[in-house]
Amino acid sequence: MGISPPPLIDMALFRQRNFTLAGVVNFLVGSVLIIAMVNVPLIVNVLTPALDTAALRSGLLLSALTAAMAIFAYLGGRLTAQRGYRLVAAAGLLLCAAAFAVMGLTWTVDSQNVAMALALAVLGAGFGLVTTPVGTAVINAAPDDQRGIAASLVIVFRLIGMSVGLSALTSWGLNRFETLRTQIQLPDLPITDPTYQQALVDGLSNLTVTVLAETFLVSAGIAVLALLVSLLLRPDSE
Repeated sequence: MGISPPPLIDMALFRQRNFTLAGVVNFLVGSVLIIAMVNVPLIVNVLTPALDTAALRSGLLLSALTAAMAIFAYLGGRLTAQRGYRLVAAAGLLLCAAAFAVMGLTWTVDSQNVAMALALAVLGAGFGLVTTPVGTAVINAAPDDQRGIAASLVIVFRLIGMSVGLSALTSWGLNRFETLRTQIQLPDLPITDPTYQQALVDGLSNLTVTVLAETFLVSAGIAVLALLVSLLLRPDSE
């Protein structure tokens, strides 16, 4: 009988406390990161009818998110080396939860670019801070000969979270939209009347932004859950 090859993923890795906890945090982070990346352009498209202008506005706003992520990922690495996983990851997730809450409570059809960019910059700072500690915790929890697969699983956890988060919150958002759509108040005028048509456009625009903003509130709750999980991470010495 031949010798069975070693498994691609050694399930014993999941018996390591930090490996599993950091994987869960990364999954949850992925599930809300994709909501920001997808729903922000959707809101901008509602607020900006011209497609070329909407694309430019979306790009500029998301630049605030991604630039902050890049800067604070570096700072998160430095802080993780000094303070450990738990404090840095928790601080990042707290910023994420706060930014999502502000976006969910304050973003409307009248929101201005500066306020939106500021909220996205804070959100990006939170994502950046949490990236390094959870990634490092996963890799450090693995034996030396399995750190390659552990590093790969860091990305896998996040990608699965992105897939699940986008599908779940999109499904919920569509159901929510259908529920609220029946509550739009329209004037008692012929459907061809310009006033009626404008009221319909305004009602749908307000409704769409409201539903998308609610997904940010749900994301804030998920970020809080990830924060609670991150508090269970242990230093390497424990």
